[in-house]
Amino acid sequence: MRWRVTIEQPQQTPDSSGGSATTWVAVATLWAEVRPTSGGERYRAMREQGYTYYKLRLRGRKDVSITTKDRVRMGSKVWNVREVYNEDQLNRWITVIAEEGPGT
Repeated sequence: MRWRVTIEQPQQTPDSSGGSATTWVAVATLWAEVRPTSGGERYRAMREQGYTYYKLRLRGRKDVSITTKDRVRMGSKVWNVREVYNEDQLNRWITVIAEEGPGT
């Protein structure tokens, strides 16, 4: 485990026009093993966009729950969480599949 990553969760904040804005709140900073797994390009809104998937392996913590609504930050990189696995079903190791690309 070599990299420090921060788990961020969305929080809705009311705005002045009666709607809400999403802000991201850091909930935990953890050590992680980070590896790129795949990537490619796709067309969205008539534009070609690149993306990369990463596999993050974290030690499980009882006070931290990671879901696909969350995102992970490592320095200037921000990844959207796509999948979360409890490897041993004992919450000792958590695997997160996250996507880096436009809109993250």
